[in-house]
Amino acid sequence: MPAYLGPILPILAAAALLQLGNGLLATLIGVRLEGAGFAASVTGLVTTAYFAGQLAGSSLSGGVINRVGHIRAFASFATVLSAAALIYALAGGPFVWSAVRFANGFAMAGVLLAMESWLNHVSGNARRGSALSTYMAVCYAALSVGPLLMTIEEPEGFALFSIASILMSLSLLPMSLSNRAQPGVAQPSRLRFRDLLRISPLGIAGAVLAGAMIAPLVGLSSVYAVSAGHGVSGAAAFWLALIGGGFALSFPIGRLSDRIERRLVLAGICFAALAAALLFRVIGDGSLEVLMVFGAVFGGLVFAAYPLAAAHTNDHLPPEDSVPAAAGLLIAFGAGAVAGPPVAALAMDLAGPGALFDSVACIAAGLGVFALYRRTRRADVDEADKGAFVVLPRTSPAAYEMDPWSGDASAGEPLVGGDESQ
Repeated sequence: MPAYLGPILPILAAAALLQLGNGLLATLIGVRLEGAGFAASVTGLVTTAYFAGQLAGSSLSGGVINRVGHIRAFASFATVLSAAALIYALAGGPFVWSAVRFANGFAMAGVLLAMESWLNHVSGNARRGSALSTYMAVCYAALSVGPLLMTIEEPEGFALFSIASILMSLSLLPMSLSNRAQPGVAQPSRLRFRDLLRISPLGIAGAVLAGAMIAPLVGLSSVYAVSAGHGVSGAAAFWLALIGGGFALSFPIGRLSDRIERRLVLAGICFAALAAALLFRVIGDGSLEVLMVFGAVFGGLVFAAYPLAAAHTNDHLPPEDSVPAAAGLLIAFGAGAVAGPPVAALAMDLAGPGALFDSVACIAAGLGVFALYRRTRRADVDEADKGAFVVLPRTSPAAYEMDPWSGDASAGEPLVGGDESQ
């Protein structure tokens, strides 16, 4: 076993269990609402509640962690996730589910921040890239496999919500039993959001529009698959293709952006996503195989927009500003993720389920046009100043403390101002 894996195994185990439950819930909720006869706009509002909670949690959960420590905060947030999974089964209706989904998003942001800051704490300069890549692979794999659990039981009953709750409860074990010292409190940065907007308008716009594209795919893909006649198993398979394609294509797209101008690559993937959506409209989704191929390609292109926007932003920043820049980008992403699902869902109600991809493709086209426009306003950075592309999660600023853009963390050192005895 590689040496860097030992210290992070509890975090990887907890992440796998959480994302298995999270992936199952994300698809199950859409399937249940579709099966109950609710319009796509209702599912869109429930999805928006989740991302609104995640946006709030990204901003506020750090204070909870700083007050009570990582283990207690993780346990508290994971308990909320587990309880929420059961409340969905006990209390039906979109209004109750929206409130629970908001709490779900808030708590998920909290557990991710706790895990990622802890991962940063035990990963030094020499191994932070390997640790982050492994963490990302585990998260994507678990998130994509989670919906497949729907095939073991009917979605109308209580069992699948119970399975999600059990998985999230079990995530407490590896983190609670870890004997690794906890990280402390990070020093706040002085980089403000308006400064980030001035430094990288395309980075902020890319983050906002990436959120507006990704959130509808996450929340409404199961609604589309069921409406198109592919059933519960088809919804799970389509989710697997979307997430798997998003992870797999991020690497070659990112490496390409290391070699040529990132704005051209960003524009290219946006217009390619538009072309894929138009082609899919022509071909149709008569078979699940066609739908999965489309999902892998479309998801791969759309999911690459955020890390490209982040990489472009960091090309224009000194390393010490990468973490506050990450916080600003995540706020921008969250704002887009809150706005995107209702718009896409309304389009689905008015023009049919396929309008999900049409609305996402239109947003992609707008981002592509803006990326080309920004090329007329500023020259590209020199190759010597260009940082390496990293496939980063859209979860918490803590993940950015591990990447090669910020190279001042060392293995086993507490963050400034922390008390490891918490």
